[in-house]
Amino acid sequence: MELDNLKQLWQNQPASPTNLDKLSEMVKRQSGSSLGKMRRTLRYELLVVILSLGAVIVYFIITRNEKTMDVAWIYLTLILIYLLYFFRKDRLLKTMQCVTCEVRSNLNLHLGKLEKLLKIYLWAGTLLFPITILYLGYLFYIHVPSFIPKNILFHSPAYAWWQTALAWIGLAAIITLPGYWLNKWYVHWLYGKHVERLKKLLAEMEEGGNLPLPA
Repeated sequence: MELDNLKQLWQNQPASPTNLDKLSEMVKRQSGSSLGKMRRTLRYELLVVILSLGAVIVYFIITRNEKTMDVAWIYLTLILIYLLYFFRKDRLLKTMQCVTCEVRSNLNLHLGKLEKLLKIYLWAGTLLFPITILYLGYLFYIHVPSFIPKNILFHSPAYAWWQTALAWIGLAAIITLPGYWLNKWYVHWLYGKHVERLKKLLAEMEEGGNLPLPA
C-alpha cells in the first residue's frame, strides 16, 4: 500500500494500534530503503577508489621511479582523505537508519548534515579537476626535456615560464566548468535522488503530523 493511502487511512479512521503500526512501518521502510541504497553505493565507491588509486600507488612503488613517487604520495593522501569522508558519512547514514528512533525527528536532525556532506563531496570532486591538471602541468614542465620547440604546454625556450603557467591555468578552467556539471550529475545520481526522496517523505510527515515508530 502506498504512503498516500496509508495517510488517508490515518486521517479517516481512529488511530488504532493496527493503523499506527501500518503507517509507521511504511515510513520506516521507505526511509530505510533510500538510506540502505546510499550506504551500499558508498561502499562500492570506496572499493573503486581503493582499487584504482591503490593500483597506481603499487605500480609506482614497484617501478621505483623517483620522478613519479610524489604522485604516489598524493594518491595515498587522497585515499586517506576519502576514508575520513567515508567513515563520517557511513556513520551518519547508520545513525539515520536507527530502528528505535522516531523517524520524523531523526530525519529532521540528520538530513541537513547529509546534504552538507554531499556539498563538500561535490566541491572536493570538482576541485580535483584543476588541481590534477595544474599538477600535470608542473610535472611536464619539470620532467619533459626543454628541447621541444614552440609548445607552450612544455618547458620550451620559445616561452617564458609564466606563459606556460597561464596556458595550464586556462586549460584547467576550460576543463573544470564541464567537470563541475558532470560531477554534479554524478553526485545526484548516486546520492541526491535518495536525499530528495527523504525530503519528500519528511515533508509528507510534516503535513500528516508526527508519526512515531512503535516501541
